[in-house]
Amino acid sequence: MEANIIQILQEVNIAGKDSKVLKRVSRLTMILLRKLDFSIETIANILNTSRNTVSLWCKRFACDPYAGLTDLVRTGRPKILTDDEEKGLGEFIDSSLEKISQEVTISGNDIKLFVNEEFKKVCSLSVVYRTINNLGYSYKKPQPVHLKNDKIVMLNWINKFKRDIIKVERNLINKKVEVYFQDETRFGQKTISTKIWAKKDSKVTYLNQNGFLNAWIYGAINPLNGDSHALILPRLDSENMQIFIDSFLEKIPDNKHIIMVLDGSRAHKNGILRISENLTLYFLPPYSPELNPIERLWLFIKKKYLSFKIYDNLNEINERGAWAWNKISSEMIKSICKCDYLSNLC
Repeated sequence: MEANIIQILQEVNIAGKDSKVLKRVSRLTMILLRKLDFSIETIANILNTSRNTVSLWCKRFACDPYAGLTDLVRTGRPKILTDDEEKGLGEFIDSSLEKISQEVTISGNDIKLFVNEEFKKVCSLSVVYRTINNLGYSYKKPQPVHLKNDKIVMLNWINKFKRDIIKVERNLINKKVEVYFQDETRFGQKTISTKIWAKKDSKVTYLNQNGFLNAWIYGAINPLNGDSHALILPRLDSENMQIFIDSFLEKIPDNKHIIMVLDGSRAHKNGILRISENLTLYFLPPYSPELNPIERLWLFIKKKYLSFKIYDNLNEINERGAWAWNKISSEMIKSICKCDYLSNLC
């Protein structure tokens, strides 16, 4: 009989570990066994827990039979700053971003000093980091923007592009107009590095290659339906650009017209490029790579598939580039290259 009771209570205790409600059942199991004159050590062995845990819940139940089975409210660590002080700290960090090119960048120690001097609060660096993390800040590396980058020029270009797409669609009623974004990226014997997961305080190294062999991935993507086309070519010049365009046009049926958006590099604007009637080249404004969503695809491919690779010859480079591109699905293209600018544009 006693063995059956123990077996039943063990099963109840196992089930009781699955949710907050059933935790109370598990603790009640301890109380029932104690009422049956089982020793604390025996109960701990039966329920696979510690003697201190059994003793704690038995004592709490004796003091309050209902509340003694529930967890105490945990308030967590008290905030070191008031709401107004946290607001002031956020303004201090935001102001440092506005002056990033005029002054030295702020560090955790600078924020700690600010809290000490401004709010007369003494705290450790770990408290500083926890506080600014709770305020929604993280330690980021700013993305570079060209010195001649002009937001107004880019906005005007987007508006003009939208109007031009409408004009093309009106003039080509019997054809389906689609927008592709084209670009190239180089990779090879200059090792690409990226962030990786590693244990804290560990030193992580990688083999770094600084050779001269490289190849170019010429690519074009349609961010709306995920369609794409790519070639691995040896150089960036108008001759190889022509090879890519000819290859791209082979897949375009007669009932489609493609607007290919690309930057104004010399390889693209060379007058010798030959294009067919179902292709329009549409050039981006200068110094505005952020308008070309395929740039984000290059970053993803290099980080995911081309980082830390060592190549002995050109064949290995070409094979790896082809393998990396073939890993990209249409769904990945639609996800990686999606943005408000595109959804408003197309």
